Amino acid sequence: MRIDSSYSQSIPTTPQSEGTLRLQPQHNQAKAQAEADIEQSLREQLPAHIQKMLEQIERVKEQIDQARERLRTLQNEQDPNDEEAHKAMLESQRNLVANMEVQLMQMTQAVTEALKEAGISDPGILLSALS
Repeated sequence: MRIDSSYSQSIPTTPQSEGTLRLQPQHNQAKAQAEADIEQSLREQLPAHIQKMLEQIERVKEQIDQARERLRTLQNEQDPNDEEAHKAMLESQRNLVANMEVQLMQMTQAVTEALKEAGISDPGILLSALS
């Protein structure tokens, strides 16, 4: 296989260290946007019920992020006057996060099964749908 040197020279890069080149920031943004456009296009081609399942997964992921943030906040707080209540709140929040993560795994498995039932077996589409 022959590499066209004129192509590699036309890509704007920023030197990072000897022997390493990185895309300039505006090209990283363009690449990220192109990837997002491709992912959106793939999702739009999925059956409506699978699209709804994916939307629910996104909501659960956001809720998990919020619950983890609340857990981090609780871990950083200390109330020397009521250690037992603080420990109980921490345990409750840990359980909430764990239960939500289990729910997310179950939802992801359901989407995988729905994709299979719809006859979609392309690994790229599967990964894109679940990312």
